[in-house]
Amino acid sequence: MNRITRLFGSVFFRNLRCLNQVVYFRTILLKSRHICTTTNKFAYFSGRVIMSPSRTRKLCDVPTATCWKCSYSYLASVNGEAVFFCPSCDVVQELISDRTYFDIMNCKRTFDLDTKQLTQQFRSLQSQLHPDKFSLKSEMEQNLSSLQSSLLNEAYQMLLKPLARGLYLLELQGLSIQDGNVGSDVEFLSEIMEMNETLENGSEDTLRKLRSQIEDNLELCTKKASDAFNKQDFVAAQEILSQMKYYDNISEQIREKIMT
Repeated sequence: MNRITRLFGSVFFRNLRCLNQVVYFRTILLKSRHICTTTNKFAYFSGRVIMSPSRTRKLCDVPTATCWKCSYSYLASVNGEAVFFCPSCDVVQELISDRTYFDIMNCKRTFDLDTKQLTQQFRSLQSQLHPDKFSLKSEMEQNLSSLQSSLLNEAYQMLLKPLARGLYLLELQGLSIQDGNVGSDVEFLSEIMEMNETLENGSEDTLRKLRSQIEDNLELCTKKASDAFNKQDFVAAQEILSQMKYYDNISEQIREKIMT
């Protein structure tokens, strides 16, 4: 039976497409590191783990990286989840320039993110990459962990709030809200002018009510932005995010004025 299994494994291995993209993982790495936590099928031959044939085509499109310490070549992500440690020597890796914040946080590129899940993911990754865990490691590993941890914080803050997340999605499309147009929306501009007047002359109680109203407006805009991104209507998304930016700026000014 073992001979049949080994024979089948040998034939299967020789005929895999994109052979150089198949990555081997030690079982302990799969359990201890945040490399592959989603459900997947594996084929086991000669004590090694290889990705199932159904995943091979997807792996071919994933960029590879090379470990700075042991020169091991590996896939930069597995099942959409970024790899931060070398699968061979288990050392923290260098930054990969073409990763998006969504790649870093191991989440889908979408406006409708589950922020609770995002926070859990952030804490899980930060628990592995925080510089305090590398105080006894080499200087190179300490520097890399600091860079990875800093980038992780940056990605988390960008994706946590709807406005920043939406602006980043536009950026990935080569767009910005400067390209959006709210100048023709007379009703909206009139509303903003009235809010600015209230900001200048309103009492603290009035400002608190105005801020509550702005929060309601932002919630409505967030729903509209979600619909726009789901439809890939980036022109509409630009306009909505431009309005959100106005509201957010006034809300922040109110917060600062109340605090002072």
